[in-house]
Amino acid sequence: MAYAYKSISSPVGRLKLVASERGLAAILWENDDPERVRLEPLVEDPSDPILIETERQLAKQQFAGWPTNGGFVRC
Repeated sequence: MAYAYKSISSPVGRLKLVASERGLAAILWENDDPERVRLEPLVEDPSDPILIETERQLAKQQFAGWPTNGGFVRC
């Protein structure tokens, strides 16, 4: 199974959003241990609809009110 990923900036640092055709698979921290969550192979796909929706929901619901420069910035 291939996984799509998208890196985003957030108020808590860079995050890597990872999804499969079944849905969101993981949200990884910038310096996350690669052995902690084994997701292979990873293919960068910033246009994946699951990843776009995840980014939108994080910006709107989880990080609303955090001091940012106008929201998320793609890395």
